[in-house]
Amino acid sequence: MALDTDVSTSPERHMKQTSALGIHIIAELDGCAAMPDKDALASLLSNAALVGRAQLLNIHVHGFGDGAGVAGVALLAESHISVHTWPEFQYAAVDVFMCGAAANPEAALKILVTGMQASHVRVETLRRDSQRPGGA
Repeated sequence: MALDTDVSTSPERHMKQTSALGIHIIAELDGCAAMPDKDALASLLSNAALVGRAQLLNIHVHGFGDGAGVAGVALLAESHISVHTWPEFQYAAVDVFMCGAAANPEAALKILVTGMQASHVRVETLRRDSQRPGGA
Protein backbone atom coordinates (compact mmCIF):
# COMPACT_ATOMS: atom_id res chain seq x y z
CA MET A 1 0.00 0.00 0.00
CA ALA A 2 1.47 3.33 -1.04
CA LEU A 3 0.09 6.34 0.81
CA ASP A 4 0.73 9.74 -0.72
CA THR A 5 0.27 11.42 2.65
CA ASP A 6 1.76 11.35 6.13
CA VAL A 7 -0.92 9.82 8.37
CA SER A 8 1.36 9.89 11.41
CA THR A 9 0.86 13.60 12.14
CA SER A 10 -1.06 14.06 15.36
CA PRO A 11 -4.38 15.85 14.79
CA GLU A 12 -3.79 18.12 17.78
CA ARG A 13 -0.49 19.33 16.31
CA HIS A 14 -1.99 19.67 12.85
CA MET A 15 -5.02 21.66 14.08
CA LYS A 16 -2.85 23.98 16.20
CA GLN A 17 -0.44 24.58 13.32
CA THR A 18 -3.21 25.48 10.91
CA SER A 19 -5.84 27.08 13.18
CA ALA A 20 -8.33 25.00 11.20
CA LEU A 21 -11.92 24.45 12.16
CA GLY A 22 -11.66 20.99 10.64
CA ILE A 23 -9.61 18.75 8.39
CA HIS A 24 -11.23 17.34 5.25
CA ILE A 25 -9.50 14.43 3.55
CA ILE A 26 -10.45 13.37 0.03
CA ALA A 27 -8.93 10.01 -0.94
CA GLU A 28 -8.86 7.86 -4.05
CA LEU A 29 -8.24 4.18 -3.23
CA ASP A 30 -7.04 2.04 -6.14
CA GLY A 31 -6.22 -1.65 -6.37
CA CYS A 32 -8.63 -2.54 -3.56
CA ALA A 33 -8.26 -6.30 -3.07
CA ALA A 34 -11.09 -6.42 -0.49
CA MET A 35 -14.25 -4.69 -1.66
CA PRO A 36 -16.74 -4.55 1.21
CA ASP A 37 -20.37 -5.57 1.05
CA LYS A 38 -22.98 -3.58 3.00
CA ASP A 39 -22.25 -5.21 6.36
CA ALA A 40 -18.48 -4.99 5.95
CA LEU A 41 -18.68 -1.32 4.96
CA ALA A 42 -20.84 -0.52 8.00
CA SER A 43 -18.22 -2.22 10.18
CA LEU A 44 -15.36 -0.32 8.50
CA LEU A 45 -17.16 2.99 8.96
CA SER A 46 -17.82 2.23 12.63
CA ASN A 47 -14.19 1.24 13.24
CA ALA A 48 -12.90 4.29 11.36
CA ALA A 49 -15.00 6.58 13.55
CA LEU A 50 -13.77 4.85 16.71
CA VAL A 51 -10.09 4.96 15.75
CA GLY A 52 -10.51 8.53 14.50
CA ARG A 53 -11.75 9.48 17.99
CA ALA A 54 -15.10 10.67 16.67
CA GLN A 55 -18.57 10.30 18.15
CA LEU A 56 -20.63 8.11 15.81
CA LEU A 57 -24.23 9.28 15.47
CA ASN A 58 -25.53 7.07 12.65
CA ILE A 59 -24.47 4.88 9.73
CA HIS A 60 -26.37 4.38 6.50
CA VAL A 61 -25.19 1.99 3.78
CA HIS A 62 -26.78 1.31 0.39
CA GLY A 63 -25.94 -1.61 -1.90
CA PHE A 64 -26.38 -1.33 -5.66
CA GLY A 65 -27.05 -5.05 -6.26
CA ASP A 66 -25.14 -8.31 -6.56
CA GLY A 67 -21.54 -7.69 -7.56
CA ALA A 68 -22.12 -3.94 -7.69
CA GLY A 69 -20.71 -1.33 -5.37
CA VAL A 70 -21.89 0.05 -2.07
CA ALA A 71 -22.11 3.56 -0.71
CA GLY A 72 -22.08 4.44 2.95
CA VAL A 73 -21.91 7.38 5.24
CA ALA A 74 -21.12 7.66 8.93
CA LEU A 75 -22.65 10.76 10.46
CA LEU A 76 -20.37 12.00 13.23
CA ALA A 77 -20.76 14.67 15.87
CA GLU A 78 -17.51 15.98 14.34
CA SER A 79 -18.86 15.76 10.72
CA HIS A 80 -18.78 12.64 8.47
CA ILE A 81 -17.02 9.77 6.75
CA SER A 82 -18.28 8.57 3.36
CA VAL A 83 -17.27 5.76 1.02
CA HIS A 84 -18.45 4.83 -2.47
CA THR A 85 -17.07 1.67 -4.11
CA TRP A 86 -16.73 0.40 -7.67
CA PRO A 87 -15.71 -3.29 -7.38
CA GLU A 88 -15.40 -3.65 -11.16
CA PHE A 89 -12.53 -1.14 -11.01
CA GLN A 90 -11.19 -2.13 -7.56
CA TYR A 91 -11.72 1.53 -6.65
CA ALA A 92 -13.21 3.45 -3.74
CA ALA A 93 -13.81 7.17 -3.27
CA VAL A 94 -13.42 8.23 0.37
CA ASP A 95 -14.25 11.45 2.17
CA VAL A 96 -13.29 12.03 5.82
CA PHE A 97 -14.17 15.36 7.42
CA MET A 98 -13.65 15.92 11.15
CA CYS A 99 -13.65 18.96 13.40
CA GLY A 100 -12.22 19.30 16.88
CA ALA A 101 -8.77 18.96 18.39
CA ALA A 102 -9.30 15.35 19.52
CA ALA A 103 -10.39 14.04 16.11
CA ASN A 104 -7.90 12.10 14.00
CA PRO A 105 -9.16 11.90 10.39
CA GLU A 106 -5.83 10.45 9.21
CA ALA A 107 -6.26 7.46 11.53
CA ALA A 108 -9.84 6.98 10.30
CA LEU A 109 -8.61 6.96 6.70
CA LYS A 110 -5.94 4.38 7.55
CA ILE A 111 -8.66 1.98 8.80
CA LEU A 112 -10.50 2.27 5.47
CA VAL A 113 -7.32 1.88 3.38
CA THR A 114 -6.26 -1.18 5.36
CA GLY A 115 -9.75 -2.70 5.39
CA MET A 116 -10.10 -2.45 1.62
CA GLN A 117 -6.49 -3.50 1.06
CA ALA A 118 -5.81 -0.61 -1.30
CA SER A 119 -2.53 -0.89 -3.19
CA HIS A 120 -2.37 2.83 -3.98
CA VAL A 121 -3.93 5.85 -2.29
CA ARG A 122 -4.07 9.44 -3.52
CA VAL A 123 -4.94 11.98 -0.85
CA GLU A 124 -5.85 15.63 -0.81
CA THR A 125 -6.14 17.26 2.61
CA LEU A 126 -8.09 20.48 2.95
CA ARG A 127 -8.01 22.79 5.91
CA ARG A 128 -11.57 23.95 6.58
CA ASP A 129 -11.64 27.42 8.07
CA SER A 130 -13.66 30.59 8.09
CA GLN A 131 -12.74 34.23 7.82
CA ARG A 132 -13.26 34.58 11.58
CA PRO A 133 -10.99 36.90 13.53
CA GLY A 134 -7.87 35.02 14.56
CA GLY A 135 -8.24 32.44 11.76
CA ALA A 136 -5.11 31.82 9.74
